[in-house]
Amino acid sequence: MAAIFTPAANVAARAALAGVALLAVAGLGWWFAWPRTDWMRNKEFTVDQPVPFSHEHHVAGLGIDCLMCHNTVLAGSQAGLP
Repeated sequence: MAAIFTPAANVAARAALAGVALLAVAGLGWWFAWPRTDWMRNKEFTVDQPVPFSHEHHVAGLGIDCLMCHNTVLAGSQAGLP
């Protein structure tokens, strides 16, 4: 009985399966890496403040500690919203 597929078809099928496996591994890598990018973490991006506010009046003028408004200033990397 003669072969149904040629040897070139076997090579093409193996290449297609390897491509699908590589695409799946790349997709999983991107799924784990995307949340750690600077874009998702808003790192080094300036954010427009909704209210023009000067800390100088409260901190230097009135002597109010940052912990009065920002409760995560010591525990986190950002001061957080008041």
